Parts: sequence; C-alpha cells; structure tokens
Amino acid sequence: MFRHAAQWIGLAGTLMMTGAGLAQPTELGSAGNMRAATLMRLDFASSYRTEPVACDHLPSQSELVRGTLQMSVWPNTNSNAAHALRVSDVNWLLTPPERQRVSDDVLITGGGFYVLTRSVGMLPVLGHQLVLDLRVGDEAVRFDSGLVPRGSVWPAIDIEVHEVTNVEPCERRHFRVVASPVPLPEQHVYVLGNAAAFYFQASPLGPVILVPLGGPSRMINLPIEPGTQSVRGLSEWAKVAIQWAGGTPSNAEPFVVLNGGGCYQHVAATGAGVSLGRMQAELGVRTSLGFAAARRVRFDSGLVAGAVWPDDTVLPFLHIMIEDTDPGYPHMQVDVVSGPLPPA
Repeated sequence: MFRHAAQWIGLAGTLMMTGAGLAQPTELGSAGNMRAATLMRLDFASSYRTEPVACDHLPSQSELVRGTLQMSVWPNTNSNAAHALRVSDVNWLLTPPERQRVSDDVLITGGGFYVLTRSVGMLPVLGHQLVLDLRVGDEAVRFDSGLVPRGSVWPAIDIEVHEVTNVEPCERRHFRVVASPVPLPEQHVYVLGNAAAFYFQASPLGPVILVPLGGPSRMINLPIEPGTQSVRGLSEWAKVAIQWAGGTPSNAEPFVVLNGGGCYQHVAATGAGVSLGRMQAELGVRTSLGFAAARRVRFDSGLVAGAVWPDDTVLPFLHIMIEDTDPGYPHMQVDVVSGPLPPA
C-alpha cells in the first residue's frame, strides 16, 4: 500500500531510507560530545506572553505553546562559546488566550541559533543565548534572549526570548522555550500512500495538473498539559522531516519536491458522531511546473471532517487535503495520505 522513498536526507542530514530499512536519527550527546542533530520538543513549562509597551493593552498569557524544533552543531565562532548550534525547523502551535476553537490556533515556523557559553561577560558562570527569526501566522518577527545565565542542564533548554522587531506598537511578545530531546521510540516513521498527490494550477482557467507523491515523514505526539485544554477530545501531532517527491527531473514529466514540517490536530467524534481534523504546514516547494528554485509555502486544510481516530495504542492514518494559503496563482494542494511505516 505504501511507497518507499529511494533516499531520505532526514533529521541528521545523513539518514537513508530504502525498501530494506531505515537508519535511525542521531541525538545530541553530552555537551562535551555532541553529535550532528537532534529533534527537540517543547515541554509543558513553555509559554507565551505579551506585555504592554504603550497604549492601554493588558498583559495576556497563553500556556498552550507546543511543538518541535531541530538543533544541529555549528563550529564555534567565539572564544567564550562552548558550543554554537543551528536552530531549524521550528514547528509550533500557539493558542491565543481568546481561543474558542481549533481553527484559532496559529502556526509558528522559522529558525535561528543557540549558543552555550562558559561565561557571561566577566562573570565565570555558564551562559546561553537563543535568537529566533519566526513567522508567527503571517508576521515575520525576530526574538532574542540576550546572553543570560544558564540554569538548565544540556541537552534540555529553558530560556525566554523577547521580541526585538515590534510589529504591534502597543505590546511586546515573549516566548519561554523549555525543550528536551524527543526519545527515538517516539519518533514514528510515516510514509505516503498510493493515493497521495500534488495538485498544481498555474492560472484560474488553466488545467489542474496532478503529480503522484511518495516519501517519508515523522509523527511526534504533542501531549496536552492537563487542565489547559478547552477543546474536548483534542489530540495533536507534529509532522516533521517531510521529504516528499513525485515525478522525475531527468525527463519531460512534471516533478515536484516538498520538504518541511507542520502540525496535525484531531478532535474526536462529538455527539453528532463527526470527527474533525486540521493540518497546517510550511513546505519548501520545488517543481518544474512553476518554479525550479525552492519556495517556502504555507498550507492549511482548515478544520474539516476527519476519520475516526484509533485508541491510544494505535498510530493513526491520515487522509487530509491541505492547500496553499496564498489566494493568488499558481495555486497548490497536497492530498496527504500517510500512515506508519509497515514492519520490515
């Protein structure tokens, strides 16, 4: 039922997927022996808050910030730096304080860098700094912690970043980023099914071109903190390390390459017996149909009727259509038909 991709450059940048098996992602080791990359997941202590800068805005806070980010080693660039790490594939969901429904949740993507130091200025204390360039909904915002004393023990991190490019003149935003590595057994390998496809329309009157897709991704459960959930029956997953492709660049057939990540939310059947689902994603898209250079594109399914969800011991299958959020053309859709990799 499911295709196997011929090759996958995955979490560590060197993973290989074939019909015979799949290499496991590496984890960052201790601070003195770090490996290539690791996938981190936000813990319950992560939070979002705003503070008034001017005007009459009241402070607000939402505890519902969850998702993943990837960290990989960079060469040291400062004599005081114990380790410099690249932050990529930020893939978070933010629930605004006024949230009424799942469709109010905001996707946050981006990257930056994280530095572990042996001192803070003249003080002989361990320090760290996190800088993130994020896309919060449709806004591009930079956040910076500054160099501050470090209380967490690596590889866990606990640091607050502050907005340094104010988009809203009346308030300043802050994220507390508390994260730790995702255990390998919780990184579930998924592959696309035979019905998965990419749809492309260059203009309103142009034909819709279909390209079958195959390839892997990973599903990471995002636990919900007890006592904070306002939507009954909700479960959430990060869909990371997406490496989907279709067609062949070496011949005249259309081809497409998609990579990136997103989040999937599922609301169990209500009294009316209807399950709901929503998938948001930000994907790099490269295709012979419209643009050969990769372009970052936001996709969103909206909140739609979904499949019946299995119990907690069974990994779910997904079938959901996501579409380009840009109202202009070209217009793109991805029919995501995805399930766990069958046992070898």
